[in-house]
Amino acid sequence: SAGHIMHLADGGKYYNTGIDPDNNFDLDLKVSEDKFKTVQTLKDAAKNADLVYLMSDSDREGEVISWSLIKFLKLPKTKYRRAITHEITPKAVVHAIENPIQLNEDMADAGLARLTLDKLLGYRLSPIAKTYVGAKSVGRCQSVGLKLVADREREIQNFVPETYFDIYLNFVKNNVKFKAKYAGNNTIGNIDHLKTQAEVDSVLKNCIKDYVIEDVKQRIKEESPKPPFCTATLQQEAASKIGLKVKDVMAVAQKLFEGGFITYHRTDDQTLAAEFIPELKSYIEANYGKTAYTTPRAGKKGDNAQEGHEAIRVTNLMLTPEAYNKIDANALNGKLYRLIWQRTVACALPNAQISETSYLIDNNDEKFI
Repeated sequence: SAGHIMHLADGGKYYNTGIDPDNNFDLDLKVSEDKFKTVQTLKDAAKNADLVYLMSDSDREGEVISWSLIKFLKLPKTKYRRAITHEITPKAVVHAIENPIQLNEDMADAGLARLTLDKLLGYRLSPIAKTYVGAKSVGRCQSVGLKLVADREREIQNFVPETYFDIYLNFVKNNVKFKAKYAGNNTIGNIDHLKTQAEVDSVLKNCIKDYVIEDVKQRIKEESPKPPFCTATLQQEAASKIGLKVKDVMAVAQKLFEGGFITYHRTDDQTLAAEFIPELKSYIEANYGKTAYTTPRAGKKGDNAQEGHEAIRVTNLMLTPEAYNKIDANALNGKLYRLIWQRTVACALPNAQISETSYLIDNNDEKFI
């Protein structure tokens, strides 16, 4: 079906919404114009088929798509099966076909309810917004986005700047260059910043002796690996690491998904599917040692998370980034695949151990760290 096949048509007595609140919120659902040919092709194919498999996604939108196909292809219950896969690989597709499930009618109803609310609110509020503030329309996503921008702008306008001073001294020890920050003295105690230029001048004027390392402290700091990617964290990481815009991230991820290289890339879940974890454990133990594997990290679940899909991960751990680059010369595809492969493996590795050494340097009771 290549996505949704229907839309909620305009018209009717209730503000041209195609919704009838007086008749149990009856919806005037019609096949979208650009999907006439698609639906007719599917209808013809369904007539000649013994069975129709509905394999859209398992979230609200996916259930609505399956529901609409049943409706507009006029499929009797004996003619269709609902099946779900989160990756386009032979193993996953065959498993989905061999293990059909029931259509989740509650999720489909939730999707239709959201469609209804979007139009009820949008068609009622957009004319008001257009008249009074010149906005083109009111929408579920753009309105929240606008509020976030407005709230941040108010924070900026209300911010009261504060002037403070830090002192950094450059040192060389054993041919290693490093900076030490002023941290106070025995009289004023430990401080983060100085408040005036006069205080800075006073400290520097007092540093008349040799700089002496008074104390050395060493500690091991642990840093946990991050959980596997969801859509938002993949977009953020790709922006910071390879400079991709959100639109480009999703376009490249779509190609990787269609090629069967990664799981579905639109997800709010940061947990791995249970059936993938033994494969990950086996790979890590074989390549990094028997003690290297740890329970995969999982991200925090949002209050409104749908959890229709697992986290974004590679489908074949043996296809390393280097191996992938041999079958696809597209540099952007390779860079995004590398990010996803690395995060898939890293989420089940032990904490990084970082050795941190701090030096307390004294000059006439003025302390630098």
